[in-house]
Amino acid sequence: MTKIQKIILAISIITYLLGTQFRIMHWSYGQLIQVTGYFIFLLGFIPILLKSKFSLKPSGKQFYYYVSGFAALIFLTIAGILENLFESSTYVLILSGLAHLILFFFYFPITIKLYRASAMQNDRKKYRNRIIIVLVYFSLLLIFIGMSFFFHNRRKKMMMQKFEQKQQIESLEHARDSI
Repeated sequence: MTKIQKIILAISIITYLLGTQFRIMHWSYGQLIQVTGYFIFLLGFIPILLKSKFSLKPSGKQFYYYVSGFAALIFLTIAGILENLFESSTYVLILSGLAHLILFFFYFPITIKLYRASAMQNDRKKYRNRIIIVLVYFSLLLIFIGMSFFFHNRRKKMMMQKFEQKQQIESLEHARDSI
C-alpha cells in the first residue's frame, strides 16, 4: 500500500472509531461521525485500492480474487451505512448475507487455490503462514455472522417490546375514551 492509501485508511478508521465512541457515550453527532468514516472508506480508500490493484492487470484467478473481495467489502460497507442511517435490519441482513456468500463461495476458495499455487513455487513456511491468515479470516467471518444474528435477534426483541408498549398505550387510550 502506498502512503496515501495508509493515510486515508487511518483517517476512515479513526473517524469511525470516534463516532463509535460518541455513540457509546450517547453524545450527539456520533452517528454522523461514524457514517462519515464509512463514506471516507467507501469513497476514498476503496477506489484508490481498486486502481492500484487493477493497474497490475491481474489475470485469471487473481482477477476474480480481487473482484470478489472488493464486492464483499463494498457490500459490507454499504450494510454498515444502512444500519447506522436507517436501522432497517432487512436491507442490512440482505447485504451482509450477500457479502458473506461472496466471501464464502468465491473469495476464500480462490484464496486457498492461489496460496496453494504459490506454495508450489515458494517454500513451505510462507504457505503455512498464508493458510493461517486464511483461517483467521474465516474465523473472523464466522464471528461476524454470529454477531449479525445476535444483533438481529436483539433488534427484533426490541421492536417487539416497542410494539407491545404501543398496543398497551392504545388499549389504555381506548379504555379512557370509552369511559
